[in-house]
Amino acid sequence: MIVKKQPLVLPFSRTFFERVPLKFVNLEELSRGALESRSLAGDAYWKIDAETPVAYLVLRKGRPYQVIGSDSPDLRTFLSWLRHDKRELTITYRFVEEGTLRYLLRYWTEDPVLTGLENSQGDILELLLSMKESRESGLLQLKYNGRLALIPVTTGKLSMAFLPGKTLRGRDLLTFLKSEETSTGRADFYMGETVPLSPLGISEVLLLLTSVNTWLDSLRPVWPACDAVLPNLYNEKQKEDACLQSITYEEGDGFYIGSTLVESEKLPAAIADLIVKLTERHPSSANAMKLFFSKNKANAIALETIGLTQLLKDR
Repeated sequence: MIVKKQPLVLPFSRTFFERVPLKFVNLEELSRGALESRSLAGDAYWKIDAETPVAYLVLRKGRPYQVIGSDSPDLRTFLSWLRHDKRELTITYRFVEEGTLRYLLRYWTEDPVLTGLENSQGDILELLLSMKESRESGLLQLKYNGRLALIPVTTGKLSMAFLPGKTLRGRDLLTFLKSEETSTGRADFYMGETVPLSPLGISEVLLLLTSVNTWLDSLRPVWPACDAVLPNLYNEKQKEDACLQSITYEEGDGFYIGSTLVESEKLPAAIADLIVKLTERHPSSANAMKLFFSKNKANAIALETIGLTQLLKDR
């Protein structure tokens, strides 16, 4: 993952707090905030700083979605990494307008195809005119006065710009690009449409894996052969599905996120297939499946929302 080192103020809609020393913050309690307060249930990000940005935690609807700038694959290891870091770190917690996160993720994790476009030389307006004629899509990042604006272009059309503290639309956007404020700005450009966020982030994947681990803990005492069957079954499944490369299985520990998620939107189908294949090895497939649903009653609605329940019923 790429973390931009420039001390730019990134797009946001409101600030919860800014540059608070990490040692004064209960990170576990803060990460549970969306479960306890509706005011924390929006799209947001934590920015961890030393002298420059160190890492980001992306929050979708208040829940951890992705870690940027650290090898930590999930929230638990990310928080542990922060606790053990010896630098004087600070945390900034900012919310963004709905729809902003996918553009921020592209900025954080991709390299642009065009760089150093000078607004004072007309480079930006020239590029936008060319895109309008060719009906191309892309993302423009404009750096001005220590700030960053993210401006999506869809089939040659400008519709909005995400700025620190506000979002511009329509004529206000064109006025902004021609203003004195951005006259010395420099821009980079990402080619192609910015893809929507995957429906599954680290919180949803953790729920998915926890449901399987909970089932396995109840399955082993009544079917000891489970531990002999599962490793080979999972190894074969990993070869078939790229999305499982980021998921590790260890006897005793069960399934956990082992590395950065890949194609997470495909995980419910892959996990459903694994569950079905394992129940087929059980002396009573129907009872094994019933056990899965009975042990996950508390999370029934959440599992239905991410699609696992219907996938299992369809099988």
